Amino acid sequence: MSRQPTMVKISVVIPTFNRVKVLPGVIDALLEQDFPREQYEILVVDDGSNDGTGAYLASLAGKVRFFTQQHGGASRARNLGAENAHGMVLAFTDDDCRPEKEWLRVIQDSMEVQKHGAALLGHTYSRFPASTFVHSVFKDSEPIVTCNFAVPKEAFWRVGGFDTHFVIYFEDEDLGLRLKKSGCPIFYESRMRVEHPSRYQTFGSYLRQRSYFQYFCYMSKKHPDGDHWQRHRGVVTQIVKRFLWFGIPTFAGLAWTPMFSLLLAVLILHLLADGRRALAYRRELLPIGFQLRAADFWSMMLLNWAVPFVDAWRILNGYILDFWRTRAWEAPSGKEDDAAGASR
Repeated sequence: MSRQPTMVKISVVIPTFNRVKVLPGVIDALLEQDFPREQYEILVVDDGSNDGTGAYLASLAGKVRFFTQQHGGASRARNLGAENAHGMVLAFTDDDCRPEKEWLRVIQDSMEVQKHGAALLGHTYSRFPASTFVHSVFKDSEPIVTCNFAVPKEAFWRVGGFDTHFVIYFEDEDLGLRLKKSGCPIFYESRMRVEHPSRYQTFGSYLRQRSYFQYFCYMSKKHPDGDHWQRHRGVVTQIVKRFLWFGIPTFAGLAWTPMFSLLLAVLILHLLADGRRALAYRRELLPIGFQLRAADFWSMMLLNWAVPFVDAWRILNGYILDFWRTRAWEAPSGKEDDAAGASR
């Protein structure tokens, strides 16, 4: 069905990268919405996939508008989609989500009721609780998440869209804070429901997920009135405890060499404790249909003790500028911002 740009009210923007196996789920859910098809469009931005995503999207010509960019992160992909959107409202979701049938109708109805350019945060849910090896999302309050969020296009661009310096995480929370500071309120809409299917995640994926700690300093610099450190103080506490566990025997050993044996004892204790945790996760996963892989069991047992040290390195090293470089956590210069925008 051909849609005139003037008829489109809502533009749904989805970034994707190498997820051709799950992408049809969100596309099918959006094509089955209880909302006039001529009044919304689906924009998918392929972030440099090499798994056949481009061919799949090409097969949806007439149903989906799609764009391709070099691999640069979801923030740039969402901005590219927003730049090409015809609707006055931007609705964001992710390539592994399932918006419920009434999602777009609820967005449109709520936007009409608000009448003053408010953004909407919906209810996101998963089937199983989140854990080290289960990726799930439950959300019914701020900060916002981009798997279930809608905002007037004018308000989105008034604050400059997504900050492309956030390559992996925090881009949604940052956008929400800037929207509120600009005078755009954010309301929670419980009827705006999106399922984020629970999935097994490897230990490597878990470590990648924790890379958002690298943005703590940048977020604190950019939003000094925020509560980023308070909400994640458990991580900071874990880092401090781990440094004490390994630091005290190390310094004691420097003073008296036999004390280095305590360092070995501490390491063995951590390996045994993490091995017991891995076994506990294995028992928890079986009833919900997931099988803990042997590689993930051994990775957790042998490497988990070092995770807080990696977190500390990420926090001190700065935030991720792109997929290959990092920079100090001072606020980005205008020059870098311009370069990021030109690459979209």
